[in-house]
Amino acid sequence: MTDLHISLSDIRDNFDQRTISRGNEYYLDNRVIELKSYRTSSYKTSHPIMTLFSKVRGSHRYEQKIVISSVEDDVIEGECTCPIGYNCKHVVAVLFQAINEHPPIPRVVVGHRDILDNQAQKWLNQFIRINRDV
Repeated sequence: MTDLHISLSDIRDNFDQRTISRGNEYYLDNRVIELKSYRTSSYKTSHPIMTLFSKVRGSHRYEQKIVISSVEDDVIEGECTCPIGYNCKHVVAVLFQAINEHPPIPRVVVGHRDILDNQAQKWLNQFIRINRDV
């Protein structure tokens, strides 16, 4: 999986509470059976776009295509083969799975600036990788 930068607040910004709750139940029940991601950039802008392709077990096996575009805030556009069809609980389950597999890398923030001391960031990244394998 490529770099994926999505957070719980991104999910809250794009889905209602009921969909989040039901999607979380599907995630906790291990219903996400496949997840692949691809990072591209828009031909219109230089902003990165993450596309997820996934499968989730529900009453049937449903397939999702989720596009996460980041201009100012992450916008999540999730298509699903279920009867709802758009930004459903299956999409939320996949997003929780993606966050679990690749949690966001913390950064040091001072005021409104993102401070990235190269040595500190390298150490933090190595620490995170080591602890993921434990």
